[in-house]
Amino acid sequence: MAYIPPVNQPHCCDIKKCQQFINEEGPSVLGNYDEKGHTPVHWAALAGSAELIGLFVDCKGPVNLPSQSESGQHPIHWAAVNGCIAVVDLLVKAGVSLDVEDQKGCTPLITAAQYGQTALCCYLIGKGAKVDLCDLEGDTALHWAAFKGHCELSHLLINSGCNPGQTDNFGQIPLHLAVLSGNLPTVQLLCGQDGVELEAEDHNRNTPLRLAKGRKSKEIVSFLQNTIIQSKNLHAKFNWSTWLFGRPGKSKGPLLFFYGNLFLWGYPTYFFKIMPVSYYALWEWHITFLLCNVLMWFFFLKASLMDPGFLLRGTEEYNNAVRQAINFNDWKNGKNPLSRLCHTCHLVKPLRSKHCRVTNRCVAHFDHYCPYVYNDVGHRNRFALYMAAVNITTNERMNLKKYSYLMDESGHFFNPFDRGLLLNLLEFFHLIPQLSEDKIRKRDVNEI
Repeated sequence: MAYIPPVNQPHCCDIKKCQQFINEEGPSVLGNYDEKGHTPVHWAALAGSAELIGLFVDCKGPVNLPSQSESGQHPIHWAAVNGCIAVVDLLVKAGVSLDVEDQKGCTPLITAAQYGQTALCCYLIGKGAKVDLCDLEGDTALHWAAFKGHCELSHLLINSGCNPGQTDNFGQIPLHLAVLSGNLPTVQLLCGQDGVELEAEDHNRNTPLRLAKGRKSKEIVSFLQNTIIQSKNLHAKFNWSTWLFGRPGKSKGPLLFFYGNLFLWGYPTYFFKIMPVSYYALWEWHITFLLCNVLMWFFFLKASLMDPGFLLRGTEEYNNAVRQAINFNDWKNGKNPLSRLCHTCHLVKPLRSKHCRVTNRCVAHFDHYCPYVYNDVGHRNRFALYMAAVNITTNERMNLKKYSYLMDESGHFFNPFDRGLLLNLLEFFHLIPQLSEDKIRKRDVNEI
């Protein structure tokens, strides 16, 4: 048997040596298995090397042989683990079926769902992968997404036709598995779907609520109990506890703690202990203090009650992006038109925006969800929060290498949003318009 190319090791992707082996031994060398029962194509797919997979496809070698291991996975399954769309795209164009199954009945879509690869799932669905296929235990991609707590992916699969009420071989629907994951947003999503029985029993006679109690997931237990009660009433029942303390997953505890400290301790101490003994001697300081408090409350309530910059949901731009991705041919160059899609809000996220899991909305210039103002902090209310209490974030600097749009063509990291101290302040206080995406992309590190 010919020597296996060095790509059999996931950390070795030497294109020249692989080309040399193929020239010497012929394309059939790609069908050789290593001691673990995997082919070179498996390792290249796992490494996400589109260049190597392209080489293997061009030489007409076998690129769809199953592994000899117990799982019997094909290379496309290995590529799905890391969500490498470029590799999957090359394999699909080489004739690999979108719905090829391993020994456990898992398709590439199910494998991608197991690992939370939302963009790849969107690609596979757009290419025509069947969303209703099950593995040997009767679990669909939605079952796996729910079990792993991937809320956005679950939303995509439901919108793509996955049945949220389908049972597996254990009698469990995705809601059972979402409860086991402990992910409240996924539980909330599934409870809001038509055809989902909130009190469905599996083969062990466990309902989602019973499973939640067994796992001591207090927020999920509270949410399921309230949802079940409301589903049995023709008219929505007002819940004083929810109104006062917040719904599960969005507690008003920090906000009430803030109010309690001020109104039960701070202000009483000031008005009954400090002010009576010092007002006449320091009246100007008291006036200043009270005026500052008025301003503080104005900006605090403004930050708490105003729209922080929620983006419009259900945009046509999202639908166009999904449709265009089907015919996109530049995956191998690292471009991914699906990376900025939000499948919950159905929109294309602008730069610096993010989906907040607490409010379940995408927010422009998202900073963070602040439990003390009970609202997101974003483009529209960040100034108000700053005026209420100085807030400094270092997220972008700490995660500099995490964001692809902070890298220039030479691979150097820089901040294209930095316009200098003066312009940064003017933009922050809305005195000058922010840079457009086109201008941001055209900026070079030498301009900073």
